Amino acid sequence: MNRCRFILNTNFLFYQAAWRGSLCPDNKTALFPEFTPFFREKGHSKWQNIRHQKAANDLQKSRTFNMLILQIKRAILDGGSNNPEHNSALANVVASCKRANMPASTIQSALQGSKDKPLTSAWFEMKGPKGSILYISAMSHHVPILKQTIKSLVKGQNGPTKCIFISSPVEFTERMAKGVFEHKGIIVAEPPPDVKNIEEISMDHAIEIGAEEVDPIEDTNLLEFVTAASSLYKARMALEEKKYVIKEAELVYIPRVIAELDDEEAKLLQALQDEIEKLPEIVQIFRNF
Repeated sequence: MNRCRFILNTNFLFYQAAWRGSLCPDNKTALFPEFTPFFREKGHSKWQNIRHQKAANDLQKSRTFNMLILQIKRAILDGGSNNPEHNSALANVVASCKRANMPASTIQSALQGSKDKPLTSAWFEMKGPKGSILYISAMSHHVPILKQTIKSLVKGQNGPTKCIFISSPVEFTERMAKGVFEHKGIIVAEPPPDVKNIEEISMDHAIEIGAEEVDPIEDTNLLEFVTAASSLYKARMALEEKKYVIKEAELVYIPRVIAELDDEEAKLLQALQDEIEKLPEIVQIFRNF
């Protein structure tokens, strides 16, 4: 089952840049950056290693919390209520916040703050080579400024993406994503330990909870349930009642068509996605490559 979706990476390595020989037109800047693992040598301060690792973990936690807070605000805007009991999409996000160990005070502040500082929901579509699409979800007080910031990244005016799209132009587009992606709910769950024939039982459970399909995740004991977007929270609660341990539950856009990119094109688009994800207004990015 071909499927692409944005996944937070919680594993950090320290990297050093290894530049290849291709240059930008100024003959000074490397055209294609690539990264190779960099490990601290023995004898270096153990505290320094711990401190750097803690800083990386703290940064990832901060980004995760920021993304979840934006998802709360989007769920409130779309559902019309900041009460999880009356807004199933919001209830699902709040459950994800708790699973990520977000403090209750932070969750409550996000729920109440949506009234005081309303954000505008925005979606951006970016078209790359061979029909590739980046579908970007954002929440911002200043959507035109955010769009201009993303444009500057594409043009190579900021960050390590400078000059990388000379031969593979990327541009904003409209009304393409709806034909490329379909809105679904994804639940990743660990089955109850006492279940023996998991493949057969999980199919029965998928039918009972109204899921469209269920598949094992390779090299793990986890299952992935696909639901209609409107049924995600109901299906999640039904699985919890059956003693599944929910690892992830989110609304995603799954590509109907996968763009076949070569390694260089994929690397270029990944570099752009990495830069866009650093913007604090970005909620999620979906792609079809």
